Amino acid sequence: MSHAVVASRELLPLIVQFQHGIFNELRPFVPAIYANNFDMFPFTQMTFVGCYSMPIEGKLETDLTSFDQVFRPYYAQYGLAGVDKLLECFPALRTIVMAYSARFGHLELLTHVHTGEDFFRGMPTLCDLAARHGHCDVTDFLITHRYRICSLDVPAASGHLAVLQRLHAAQGFATPRAMDDAAARGHFQVVKYLHENRQEGCTTAAMDGAAANGHFAIVAFLHLHRREGCTEAALDQAAAHGHVQIVRFLLYNRFERGTMGLVDRVAAAGHLAVLKMLHEHGMDCTVAAMDQAARHGHLDVIEFLHANRDEGCTTWAMDAAAEHGFVDVVRFLHSSRQEGCTPFAMDRAAKNGFIQVVAFLHANRTEGCTTNAIDWAAQNGQLDVVAYLCKHRQEGYTERAVTDAKTMGHDKVVELLEQFPSLLQSP
Repeated sequence: MSHAVVASRELLPLIVQFQHGIFNELRPFVPAIYANNFDMFPFTQMTFVGCYSMPIEGKLETDLTSFDQVFRPYYAQYGLAGVDKLLECFPALRTIVMAYSARFGHLELLTHVHTGEDFFRGMPTLCDLAARHGHCDVTDFLITHRYRICSLDVPAASGHLAVLQRLHAAQGFATPRAMDDAAARGHFQVVKYLHENRQEGCTTAAMDGAAANGHFAIVAFLHLHRREGCTEAALDQAAAHGHVQIVRFLLYNRFERGTMGLVDRVAAAGHLAVLKMLHEHGMDCTVAAMDQAARHGHLDVIEFLHANRDEGCTTWAMDAAAEHGFVDVVRFLHSSRQEGCTPFAMDRAAKNGFIQVVAFLHANRTEGCTTNAIDWAAQNGQLDVVAYLCKHRQEGYTERAVTDAKTMGHDKVVELLEQFPSLLQSP
């Protein structure tokens, strides 16, 4: 009798639908859904989500991306019928599927699963997701079905002008952050649209951000058409990032100047053209300008500072250049400047394996080195440097050189040091 029931095409489906469990094709969802006590899908546990400025880029974005890895192949294979089966087994996932549809622009899916009286009805979350990613059709659907719309700030920051226009037509609200973020991210058409069609305006953050990120057309537009202006950060950031055209524009058209130490920071970054402009406008620097330029190997900047400024540098300039292997900078500072260096120069050059620098300092400078030179070089396995120092220098090494070389597996260095026992220094 039981065999007849199980073998019946008519009876078996009727029996199975009353049994506990899920369909086999839904098994991949189980680990994802129940991982970390539902923490992966917070909407299945929360009664309220979001506000007008919900941080969509945060956990929700991460959750939906994780859900996509499981849901996308399932949806591609089983379609809307498969979605119905999924929601039959996991009703709480309707919220996630709706959010997923808005995030990834699946209008057909959203149309299929929305109920009109769902979790998101009174919140801008779905619109936020769709607007942030530029899904115009989903945004239109949400507006038509009277879901709460999000702030215009959202599509403005992402540069989605078409979505922005839809939300504006739907009487959406905005804050000055809309233009601020659009300007900082280079969305010129969005900035123009907001200027021409909205009243919220912007703050000094708009020009500051545009200047920092190299958006010259926006900087010029804001200067000509807006009154908010900028702060010292505009010139600071434009100069620090080497945006020559913007620096020139700000110097000749704005009264805001950079903060203390700007020229030093520009020199450190190696922006020679910007450095020349700041110098021509009478901006001061300190010895840190040449010191930092040397540290980063900017020989052209050092040459300009040497020829046109009086601040000079310190011994740290050659020390740092040697430490980082900039032998051309070391040569210039040796031949053109009087500050010199300290034993730190050869010690650090040796540690980092810059044998050309070590050889130059040995041949041309009198500061020498300390036992740290061989000790550090041995620790790092710089065999050629250790050999050079053992042959040409008398500072020697300590027991630490042998111990560290053995520990690090530099057997050839150990063998070499054992050939120069006379250089071993007592503690």
